[in-house]
Amino acid sequence: MLFQVTAIILFCLCFMGVILKNVFKKRQGIQTDQIGKGKTGTAKVIETLMKITTILVPLVEVICIVFNQTMLPFGARIKGALIAAVGGYCICNFRCDDEE
Repeated sequence: MLFQVTAIILFCLCFMGVILKNVFKKRQGIQTDQIGKGKTGTAKVIETLMKITTILVPLVEVICIVFNQTMLPFGARIKGALIAAVGGYCICNFRCDDEE
């Protein structure tokens, strides 16, 4: 249960940082959602599949966390939690180019 709670907290922290970054960029007039837009043919298909995958992967992550589905040993789970914590910290402490 400890891993599940930790994973959900870190997951929310990371995605909150990504969402806030996109909101701040949008306020600056920077478009951040460009996958599959303005493309035709094979490039559009590939980028649309990438966009679908980008949406589905976090959903699968949450399902795996909730149902505690993993094949990793204890040590790997600890290392993953530490890496996620560092990544969440870095995402939440981003600096926009205009703020320097």
